[in-house]
Amino acid sequence: MEIDEKTLSEVIAKIVEATVKAESGSNLKSSTDEFGTVKEVAPSGVMKIDYRNTKLPVFDCNGVHQDGVYMADISGVEDDKNLGAGVMSIDHSALEWTLTYDEMDIVLEGKLQIETNGDIVEAGPGEMIIIPKNSHIHFQSPETCKYLYVVYPTNWTDYL
Repeated sequence: MEIDEKTLSEVIAKIVEATVKAESGSNLKSSTDEFGTVKEVAPSGVMKIDYRNTKLPVFDCNGVHQDGVYMADISGVEDDKNLGAGVMSIDHSALEWTLTYDEMDIVLEGKLQIETNGDIVEAGPGEMIIIPKNSHIHFQSPETCKYLYVVYPTNWTDYL
């Protein structure tokens, strides 16, 4: 059986990571969710989230389904936190939405546009957009964009 270089690299990285954790006596509890998001939680509640390999399913929330819009929550109610977070991608598409919660969007790739009342606020990588509760908006992108969203309160879907 022949192993390609990428697979070998991944295996070695996992062995090194496990060895370092074992030697450090880490008390971190590690888990991976159904989307591939990795969480490490210390007994104190401090959490590290690795969302780089998170798979984003097509947006489908309370009966609203939108092709070209993909989303996965990465932290929220299940973590018993006051803030919720997730990753969203918009691929040459738009989504009309009314926020019943406060939201901050941190752009990772591409350009995110938030349109409200005919005004468009646009942000690129390294920039963020803050959207106040009760805003009726269009999330949109003329290209492919990916951003991290942070919401308060965590249980935002309870308010839809």
